[in-house]
Amino acid sequence: LKKAAKNLTFAAHRNPLSAELWYHLATAQQRLGNVLEAMHAYDYAAKAQGTAPLMRQIFADKGALELTAGQPDDALASMQYAEETYQT
Repeated sequence: LKKAAKNLTFAAHRNPLSAELWYHLATAQQRLGNVLEAMHAYDYAAKAQGTAPLMRQIFADKGALELTAGQPDDALASMQYAEETYQT
């Protein structure tokens, strides 16, 4: 997983407008327990270009991480852009 996160970091920096790469990097960092790095990657993913379903997923996962990190106001703002599902 660490090697995958490293390779995703390189790929995301080579393609900074790819929301999908930043999203995968954020997910990898989150699974490694690197909350700050995951938050940064989610921020880049939110600013990049992606399909509407991908962007809703990014904001839902970003909001969930913000909740666990103790940032309820930021989580609420992120969740407003997520799809209304059972999880959100």
